[in-house]
Amino acid sequence: MPGDATTDREWPPPTTPGGKALAHARKILARPLEERRERGGRNQGPIVRECCEWLFRAHGDMALYERLYRGGNLPWCACFAGWCYEESGTDVARWWSASCDSLWVRLLGQETRGRVQVRRWPVDPQSVEPGDLTFWGDPGDLNHVDLWERCDGTTLWTIGGNTGHPVANRVDRTARLLVAADRLFGVARVLA
Repeated sequence: MPGDATTDREWPPPTTPGGKALAHARKILARPLEERRERGGRNQGPIVRECCEWLFRAHGDMALYERLYRGGNLPWCACFAGWCYEESGTDVARWWSASCDSLWVRLLGQETRGRVQVRRWPVDPQSVEPGDLTFWGDPGDLNHVDLWERCDGTTLWTIGGNTGHPVANRVDRTARLLVAADRLFGVARVLA
């Protein structure tokens, strides 16, 4: 909740790739709501374009990007998370994906190269670091990814793009009770 003194405090300078990505996500979260939400409720608008274009450009497939964007079928939560890493100086474009399922599989491949650590839920929340990726859904049907912000033992906070809202999806902070995190599939830490 932007403006909440317990969540918008001064944070220590980030030192890990995830911490730096989370710092970028917080900068986006500090923007006015009008700049953080999609237009028309169809996965379109300046924030969607801003956080997705980099990935399709890096993969050399701007035609696919334009088709998905115009059709309102661009799943931008994974694009947002990757964009936060890219904007904070961690090069993930060569193996990132706009699909949550594909991204999870690609992260498993990067784990063998020592670039990430991937763990299925449940894990000790105290072992998860700010900026780690959190994947939501079921095996073969992962439907959301965002950045872990913090956990106080009962509630976990994440920041992500394409977060559900009745009016328009947007970049937002989400609080979930830890006991109700049954849809949390796994976490991944980008190391380099």
